[in-house]
Amino acid sequence: MRIRWSSRGLAICAAAAVMFVTGCNGNEDKLQARVDEQAQQLIALKNANAKLETRLDEANGRFSEADEQLKLLQAKAEEEAADPYSNRTEDDLLLDKRIPADAAGLLLKLVETVHAKPKAEDKVWAQFFHDPAHMDYYIKTVLAMPNLTYAKFFYQGETTYKKPGKETTTMVVQGKLKTDDANSSGAHAFALTNVNHTGWKIYDVD
Repeated sequence: MRIRWSSRGLAICAAAAVMFVTGCNGNEDKLQARVDEQAQQLIALKNANAKLETRLDEANGRFSEADEQLKLLQAKAEEEAADPYSNRTEDDLLLDKRIPADAAGLLLKLVETVHAKPKAEDKVWAQFFHDPAHMDYYIKTVLAMPNLTYAKFFYQGETTYKKPGKETTTMVVQGKLKTDDANSSGAHAFALTNVNHTGWKIYDVD
């Protein structure tokens, strides 16, 4: 059997072929566009990952530095706990470095005041004691000494009590008296308080 193609039939076939090829080309373009988009997303992801790794490296570096600093501070604290008088000379009055600076200053000023020999009832004692009248026995005792001198002040510990509107820190410092007698072990134990961070005062001496 012989098939005859009319001009109209050939035209329809040609048109169909063109549409098929065009459709394939369109799908290919869309596929290429998706591939390009995914490639861009992958590049962006790699860049973000690189930035994250950089930040992690920086954070690790800071952590290592902080860890080293902490180790140094811990070592220093252990050294000072073992020898609270390190970096002090034998000729100095030895001050335990654990005593707060303002409390140490109060005790040193007390010694200076005793050397000045004010009267026991003088108002100057109020800057050192919560109740100078209660400390009259101590004041008279040290004023009677030819020259009150401490060899060292040693931190004995502290406790903080808190209640609404009031915070009281109590600290004990032992002052070892310096005498010419090598066998002498005289000492004063100072009980100090600091209420609401207003400054240290002595409330008792044993």
